[in-house]
Amino acid sequence: MSNGALVEPVRRSRLSHQIVLQLCEVIRQGRFRAGGQLPPERELADQLRVSRSSLREALRTMESAGLVESHHGGGTFVRDAVSCDAVSPLALVLQAPGDTVGDLWEIRLIVEPEIAARAALRATGEDLAAIDGLVDRQEAALDREDVSLGLGRDFHTARAYA
Repeated sequence: MSNGALVEPVRRSRLSHQIVLQLCEVIRQGRFRAGGQLPPERELADQLRVSRSSLREALRTMESAGLVESHHGGGTFVRDAVSCDAVSPLALVLQAPGDTVGDLWEIRLIVEPEIAARAALRATGEDLAAIDGLVDRQEAALDREDVSLGLGRDFHTARAYA
């Protein structure tokens, strides 16, 4: 806080970001399943009480994150985030205003060591082999200067499973 104020100004978020958060929550709850089609744009915009342009912006964000897939003239479908090469939904937060990126890094600093500690205690030989294999693949990719978000995600997922 600055100037001795007791509160800080409320940060406004973009309407499209709020739409993304709500649609992600509905998908997480299972009301729209992987492979399922979202309602038509006009109907979904009416349900959300937003303009179609705000909805389109939100759907573009979700598509770029790999959460949905749009077919021109055929609708928008929920992707299976486990089987596709989708970017983590946390990537959506990177588009938020303010110091959200800094907040995420702080959260990672708190959570990541605990995940690693639990993996160290609970990992099976199979888990360790999978993690070692992913580290080898990451090193090879770096040698080729081929950076892949998928390999990093796979590493963190394997460690979390362990």
